[in-house]
Amino acid sequence: MVCPNCNAENKEGTRFCEYCGTAIQYQQSPVQLQQTQYQQPSVQPQQMQYQQSPAQPQQTQYQQPPMHPPHGNRSRSRTRAAHPAGRPAEGQKISKKTRVILIIAGLVILGFGMAISDANKSERVENIADQLVETTVVSPENEGKLIILSGIPQLVEDADVVDAYAGLRAKDVVRYSRLPEQKVYAVVEEEVVVDEGEKPLDTSDDITKIQEVVRAVWGSANYQHEDVDLLGETFENPPKAELDELYVSHDYYIGDFKIEPLDVYKQVETERFGFSEAELSDLRDRYMRDTGINLEIVKDGIDGDFMLVSGDKIGDIRVKVYYDKMKKTCPVTIVGRQRGDRIVLEEDDIVDEHEQVREGKMTGKEFLSAISGEDKTSRVIGTVFSAAGAVILVLSFVLGRGRKVKKRDVFAG
Repeated sequence: MVCPNCNAENKEGTRFCEYCGTAIQYQQSPVQLQQTQYQQPSVQPQQMQYQQSPAQPQQTQYQQPPMHPPHGNRSRSRTRAAHPAGRPAEGQKISKKTRVILIIAGLVILGFGMAISDANKSERVENIADQLVETTVVSPENEGKLIILSGIPQLVEDADVVDAYAGLRAKDVVRYSRLPEQKVYAVVEEEVVVDEGEKPLDTSDDITKIQEVVRAVWGSANYQHEDVDLLGETFENPPKAELDELYVSHDYYIGDFKIEPLDVYKQVETERFGFSEAELSDLRDRYMRDTGINLEIVKDGIDGDFMLVSGDKIGDIRVKVYYDKMKKTCPVTIVGRQRGDRIVLEEDDIVDEHEQVREGKMTGKEFLSAISGEDKTSRVIGTVFSAAGAVILVLSFVLGRGRKVKKRDVFAG
């Protein structure tokens, strides 16, 4: 058999060219057709399926394998795979509201991290080291410089108080206070009930809010308090009483330097003392002669000390007299500016407020090491927050536009 395509010789009866695969058609003779038709038994269509034996391959009807179209025309009826949970498909976006929230959160966290990092740079510690002077002696050449003091705060030997007007005396006093007070009107913020709950005895379901209200409070008796106007109502305050007063505060000392008691009050424990009824009788008589105000000696229900009281209405007077003494001291370290013979703690100084007074004795080197470690920790925290903020901003941008998805994520198989 000759192939009409490539003219190659093929065996007799071959239907497809063995060289190029082209189908070969040929005509059977009438005798062959008659023999073929005579030998084929008459069967029903359902009986035509049978298995040939290996000895009859030439009589097997050849079935051409399916031909695939070119790759560019392949069918797109392939099944799409379910997209992995939590990963947006191509073109899917987050909502506009969510994106705005992410952007705001990212900016806030990024700004917070940068603020921490900027506020805690290592250059700050180097700057402090260049200015820091470790001494307990007052020297003119150190005026205005950063001084580090370390030791146990002590009171001066003559820290006594003599209150001649009241006829009172106290020894080794940190603070002495005799401050007359007057009951006056003032505007204060207070939690008030705007809607009572269903259960009168249970206030947990009450609706409350913070609002300004007028209340009677104890203020200085030597200060003229202004009248109060609120919601169209005027509350007139009484004239000031102008009573004699006395307040004394003694400094602490470390070496030659004076230190304000309030600067180290957390590290120095004090104890409060009052006066007896008999001790206050002379003061009561003196006030009554000078002002004409009738005063009684009563016990304070809060502190338990005796005090002078004229009443509990607007314009009434009370006088508390007490003093504080040192009870317990411990070593402290103070870092501040030398101003004359004092150490002054300045709020806007290069040393932070929480670093100015520390419990325990520290050298200058130990102090610098301590604040350097705190700065390093803060820088690490600042870096973490900055990175988190940047990631949130990137996510808000990427998810807002819709993530491009690779083909393997879209189709299965």
